[in-house]
Amino acid sequence: MPLPAVVEDEYHEGRLVLSDVPLEWAKSVWLPFKKACQTRPFFLRWHEDEAPCYCANVEFDEESFTRPGFLSVGLTARMVTE
Repeated sequence: MPLPAVVEDEYHEGRLVLSDVPLEWAKSVWLPFKKACQTRPFFLRWHEDEAPCYCANVEFDEESFTRPGFLSVGLTARMVTE
């Protein structure tokens, strides 16, 4: 009896950096997103025409001010695609 074929997902390390985001956006959107994703994987769509990719093993950058009232935020994740 033949053994079943093994299917391996393709993945790569992806990096997302957003510069000069308003502080209020970072407080209301980014920080809740960061808190939720530190304990579980998520899906990320890079472009509306592409399928979302599964992201795990996320490491978040420290937020830093780029100028008064604006931040730079980012993350690195293992991104699995089909």
